[in-house]
Amino acid sequence: MPDGAAPWMLNTRMWPGSLSEYVEQLLSMAEVLLPDPRHFARSYSPASSAT
Repeated sequence: MPDGAAPWMLNTRMWPGSLSEYVEQLLSMAEVLLPDPRHFARSYSPASSAT
């Protein structure tokens, strides 16, 4: 993980809020990402961009 990343990003059981808040966040993110497939095309990873 990059420096400063929240621990729950690797382990969702560590999410600091409620389950309903987590689901709301996932749905909001999906509404942003799904309409444009370019959001899913990456040629890098966090590990390679940290160098």
